[in-house]
Amino acid sequence: MGKINNYAIGTLNPGDKILASDAETGATKNVTPQEIIDLERSSKVYRAFLTQTGITAPVATLVQGNTITGTWSYTSVGTYLFTVTSGNLGNHTALIFSPSADGETQLGYGVTPPTLISLISTTSGTLTNGLMNKMFIEITTYDL
Repeated sequence: MGKINNYAIGTLNPGDKILASDAETGATKNVTPQEIIDLERSSKVYRAFLTQTGITAPVATLVQGNTITGTWSYTSVGTYLFTVTSGNLGNHTALIFSPSADGETQLGYGVTPPTLISLISTTSGTLTNGLMNKMFIEITTYDL
């Protein structure tokens, strides 16, 4: 096991470099603190627990730290829309869902930039309402 020494370097300056490793190639490179901040700010996130019954829009219980806001609506059996109201979706958008307890429920999504995400819920391949009971969802979008 290696040892990391703690060296006093004084005050950091905006132009200082930090040694980083490329996640894909393993190559090392130098980056500035500002480049790290800019990368973090390039992503936006929405996290919530969703509950949906009958022919209603999902009700979201938000988790702290969201940088995306939006509204949920019901469109038809098992089909819902999330409309982003704070800015736009980035070039790359990913959704993470909590798994279903029954093993039969499946969720799918589609992204229509710049502001729409459609969400579908099915049981054994059939569009079905009321399958979201405190289901966790995370939407992350990036401009790369």
